[in-house]
Amino acid sequence: MNQSSQDKEAVDNLLNEFKRQLPEIMQLMNPGITMEELNTTEKDLGITFPASYKRLLSITNGEGPFVGTMCYRLMPIADSIREYSYIKTNVKDSSPIPDVFPEDYAKPQKYSLNRYPFASDGSGNFICLDYSPGPKGKIGQVVTIALGDSDTIDVLADSFTEYLIFLKHALVTGKLAFNDEREEDDDPEELAWKVYFEYRFRFREVREMMAK
Repeated sequence: MNQSSQDKEAVDNLLNEFKRQLPEIMQLMNPGITMEELNTTEKDLGITFPASYKRLLSITNGEGPFVGTMCYRLMPIADSIREYSYIKTNVKDSSPIPDVFPEDYAKPQKYSLNRYPFASDGSGNFICLDYSPGPKGKIGQVVTIALGDSDTIDVLADSFTEYLIFLKHALVTGKLAFNDEREEDDDPEELAWKVYFEYRFRFREVREMMAK
């Protein structure tokens, strides 16, 4: 299977598994955006998005309310751009981060123009594409970063496509667990905040989980 087919398959398989567990999930997701919009954003930011990320956003431009599809909330592209702009304004004040896992896979800096946030937990923690990795890392790898008080960076996957494959596996095995807090008398149209996915692992366990 060529890379283009792998990218497409990773996106489609993940979305299909979300739909299997929560058939109404697309009601909680924003409509997709055009490839033209994505290409323009790439030019404006000076970065190249992974093909699988572009395919995902062409289907759904992120979550409306928090659903947790990426462990964190998949951000609409406008939110990602806003957070990336915040990073740009603070990059000169970037302090070193002593704890990178695995060691030497990511550069030990808090703010970086070479990290693009695509998911957020809403509390200053992000999952990012890393375009300037450490000596043992790979361009385009997926990393966690906290813009609050955290002093850790975890490298989750070598690529966005690999991360999507992991998420599908986590869904199937219950490590990314579906929580349904709807009650019998709830309005079926009011899904927001009643249904969500919760990750039940430490980010530092992801690479080991993928290796099994």
